[in-house]
Amino acid sequence: MVSAPIEVNKRKHLPLLNNSFLEELVADFKLCCMCKISLDSDKVRTLSRSNAFMYPPKQDGLPALDSISARLVSSQLPFMQIRRLRYDGSYSIIGQDINAPVVVNTMVQQLPLQLEYDQVFNVNIKKNMLYKSTYLSCVVKKSVVKAWLQLLE
Repeated sequence: MVSAPIEVNKRKHLPLLNNSFLEELVADFKLCCMCKISLDSDKVRTLSRSNAFMYPPKQDGLPALDSISARLVSSQLPFMQIRRLRYDGSYSIIGQDINAPVVVNTMVQQLPLQLEYDQVFNVNIKKNMLYKSTYLSCVVKKSVVKAWLQLLE
């Protein structure tokens, strides 16, 4: 019952996919939700295989990733956003935004944690620095993160 609408959507996008990927069998493609949204508006995403964007093939023997390890090895945004807060100290963020470019390699080298000395390390991810509670908290193995980073380099 559920697969019928998926098949209709797949058939709807096949002509556009056939034009973008000439030498590939597009009927076997698996699309993420963002790709489906862009295909609904008759566009092919910028980060697609038609624009020479490809992940390296997954190697056998890589350790499984938990949610925090996946965030640690995911690509990072190359800028930080600086925002002006209200003068009365309220918690809402309003006003102008400034996007400041950041060199990610320099930032990572200046972090106080030396991974060579630890086998595992504690990671706490907060949704906002003002919050006291953590969004994700876990102990992460260095070997898991290192194996995935070597693959993605």
